[in-house]
Amino acid sequence: MGRMTLITGGERHRRWSEEDRSRILAAISEPGAVVADVARREDICTSLVCKWRRAARGISASMRADFHR
Repeated sequence: MGRMTLITGGERHRRWSEEDRSRILAAISEPGAVVADVARREDICTSLVCKWRRAARGISASMRADFHR
C-alpha cells in the first residue's frame, strides 16, 4: 500500500534549499537515473524536479515556443 502525507496548518509549500535542489538535480543527471524514481525517493513532485531542470538549463517555455515559430 502507498504512503500518504497529510498536510495540516497554514503552510502547504515546502521550501527547498539550493543545496537540496543541486543534490536532486545531480541525482537525475546520473546515467540511467529516472526522474520519477528520484522524485519519489526525495518525496517531491516530479513536475517540480522537471521545472528545476528546465530552469537550470536556462530554457523557459516561452523561449522554446519562440524558437519553433
